[in-house]
Amino acid sequence: MGLVFRNWKFVNTSVFEVPLETKSIVRFSFHSGIVGTLITGHILEVSYSWGNVFNLNAVVLVFGAVIFLVFGTAKKVV
Repeated sequence: MGLVFRNWKFVNTSVFEVPLETKSIVRFSFHSGIVGTLITGHILEVSYSWGNVFNLNAVVLVFGAVIFLVFGTAKKVV
């Protein structure tokens, strides 16, 4: 199936074909996906509990929300 779609011009695109302004965001999300998986695996090996994984996730999300609320502005970027 992949070989069939590979020859179609409108399907043959890459995830990394993005503007230069957003490449760092794509690269960061790629690396955070790898690191997050490794940290989740380590937490599960040590504690055998998904609760610790969810608590870490909640802490990271709350930290991001606090940073957004403190430093975020309503100014237009463009």
